[in-house]
Amino acid sequence: MTSETRCLNTSWTLLAGGADRLAAMTNALSPQARAAIINDDPTQPHALNVTEFCKSVKVSRSVFYKIRTRAAS
Repeated sequence: MTSETRCLNTSWTLLAGGADRLAAMTNALSPQARAAIINDDPTQPHALNVTEFCKSVKVSRSVFYKIRTRAAS
């Protein structure tokens, strides 16, 4: 393997890694979903619990709590 081939292989690997990061970035939360998470009040009598709410908005519980924590600060 020549040094040029190694360089090409490294570049391809870096590009592939970049594409994975880009794909992850395109899963952005819509402003409406973000607002629903921030404004959710699970203490209301007919409110969904956090797990059910997260399923309805299609986010993980960790994302739910990260958004709530950022909004509170």
